[in-house]
Amino acid sequence: MKVMRVLFCVRHNFHSAPGGAQIQIMKTKQYLEEIGVQSDLVTDPENADFSNYDIVHLTDLTWVYDLFGYIEKLEKVNYQGKVVLSTIYWPFDDYAKNGAPPLQSLFYTLFGINGFERAKALAKLLMRRESVYLKGVFNSYITSQREIVESVDLLLPNSEMEAQALFNRLDVDKPYSVVNNAIDTDVFEFIKEDTKEEVRQDLVTFVARIDSRKNQIGFLESIMHTDFKVLFIGNPGPNSQKYYERLKKLAEKRGNVEFLSHLDQSEVFRHMTKAKVNVLTSWIETPGLVSLEAAYAGCNIVVSDKGSVREYFKDYAFYCDPADSHSMKEAVLKAIQAPYDPGISEMIENEYSWRKAAQQTLSAYQKLLC
Repeated sequence: MKVMRVLFCVRHNFHSAPGGAQIQIMKTKQYLEEIGVQSDLVTDPENADFSNYDIVHLTDLTWVYDLFGYIEKLEKVNYQGKVVLSTIYWPFDDYAKNGAPPLQSLFYTLFGINGFERAKALAKLLMRRESVYLKGVFNSYITSQREIVESVDLLLPNSEMEAQALFNRLDVDKPYSVVNNAIDTDVFEFIKEDTKEEVRQDLVTFVARIDSRKNQIGFLESIMHTDFKVLFIGNPGPNSQKYYERLKKLAEKRGNVEFLSHLDQSEVFRHMTKAKVNVLTSWIETPGLVSLEAAYAGCNIVVSDKGSVREYFKDYAFYCDPADSHSMKEAVLKAIQAPYDPGISEMIENEYSWRKAAQQTLSAYQKLLC
């Protein structure tokens, strides 16, 4: 029987700017290999050799810059296999209007989402001096996304809600197959069994890259006059040093706030097993790997009612509005007071493991190749 071969095509800074999208791709790749799929990964269209691959797997529709390069190369070499796209998508309008830095929000108000994304691409071009961002400066963002979607054979969104949001926004219709976002339940189960410390009833973690999209400042402002401990775990984003400094000053003013960074995933999970609540009051999540991890660790989870979170967490989560301080504070206080429902851990083990996601991905590949 012929072994299926897959080439994952990712952004040029894939290894230097880690986040949820990168974890999703690397874990999918790992677990596909465990079930017999041979896979490789490339970060530069110029170095991509598509020959001998049954599937080319593109990733992350929000990052149009490198995707154009891969698609142009696929057309140039007349690739005869199948092309899929893990969309990792949600419209950015809410963040652009309400949560982005002032200059970016001004561009959104004046020029809409295309102007907002052009401004981001121009800023990246000027700061990083990488020509790949020219595609974002000179091309319409929405038109670019539409062209990318129309050029592939199959979409792999993380939820039904994500697929419908994409179709409504881009005014396209395309075959798709949902592949759940997931966590490494095997690794985390071992850590849970190895962790003997009791849960601190007054400990709230916020695990995320520190930047305006994740909304740490909005969250901390909402709970300034509370006394539970807050533990922020994460590194500042590459363009978020000023945001980080503002957050630290606010934390000093409140007190009982600690920051941890540069921790590996296992250490992060150990900290979450000790917490009563994990918070992720971000503007966009699909639905956020951290919230899945925290719920599996035994935390009550507070999440923004944005993106596809309700499709995943149903009635297990405490939902809030990231633009509303009272909403965030109320959700956190309710989560601290409520008992943990182990039903969410069982649901995650059954539906949201990387083993399950890899099987869903393989099934989608097989249907394309039939």
